Amino acid sequence: EVDDSSVEDVDSSDEVVDSSDEAVDSSDEAVDSSDEVVDSSDEVDDSSDEAVDSSDEIVGSSDEAVDSSDEIVDSSDEVDDSSVEDVDSSDEIVGSSDEAVDSSVEDVDSSVEDFDSSVEDVDSSVEDVDSSDEIVDSSDEVDDSSVEDVDSSVEAVDSSDEIVNDSLELLELLTLTFEQNILIDAPVN
Repeated sequence: EVDDSSVEDVDSSDEVVDSSDEAVDSSDEAVDSSDEVVDSSDEVDDSSDEAVDSSDEIVGSSDEAVDSSDEIVDSSDEVDDSSVEDVDSSDEIVGSSDEAVDSSVEDVDSSVEDFDSSVEDVDSSVEDVDSSDEIVDSSDEVDDSSVEDVDSSVEAVDSSDEIVNDSLELLELLTLTFEQNILIDAPVN
């Protein structure tokens, strides 16, 4: 019975050893997991540092944006001042435009008077055209008479040519007669 009990104790001891080994293995796994958790924590710290740096950059950009916003406000104030000046200039332009409209109305009235005068000129021109037509008709009659005069002049020229020819023949005869008289009157040597 003692031997049997010893065997059971040995078996129990082996089970205890096995359980201890399993506990050691579990402890090792826990250590490995702890190491992984530490590594993850380090990565988180690094990411946190990067996030802080990014936050600092964002704060710097925000400060620059505020400065730009202040410059925009200053520019806006200048634009407002310029707008007031533009309104004043616009009022002056409106006043000048009113004067221009008044002047344009006067020009229209003058143009109406000029148109009436032009209508009278057109009526006078029509009368002048009628008179010109009468003058053209008279001129045509004069042209017909001039053609007849030209025909008569041509006939007169022809007659003059005949008279000249006759005169030349008579001059030749007189010349011959004069030469013959000289020969008759010349002394005989």
